[in-house]
Amino acid sequence: FSLDRHTDLDRIFNIHSGNGSIYTSKPLDREISQWHNLSVIAAEINNPKDTTRVPVYVRILDVNDNAPQFAVFYDTFVCENARAGQVDQ
Repeated sequence: FSLDRHTDLDRIFNIHSGNGSIYTSKPLDREISQWHNLSVIAAEINNPKDTTRVPVYVRILDVNDNAPQFAVFYDTFVCENARAGQVDQ
């Protein structure tokens, strides 16, 4: 197994040549790319000219990796006897 490097120019993915497992070699970021379209090439060991290509579509799920930001600073106080789940304003 191998990857067509024309479909992974940034070399974000690698493939195990023996079993075809695809794994990342760089961090993924959904803000940069939501999808990666790869082409996997499989070749017969005894006849390397006998190959086939399979498209692999990798969808990147979003993870909240950015802390919330507020336009202004807020100052609040909470009583020491406040109950769990109580709304403070």
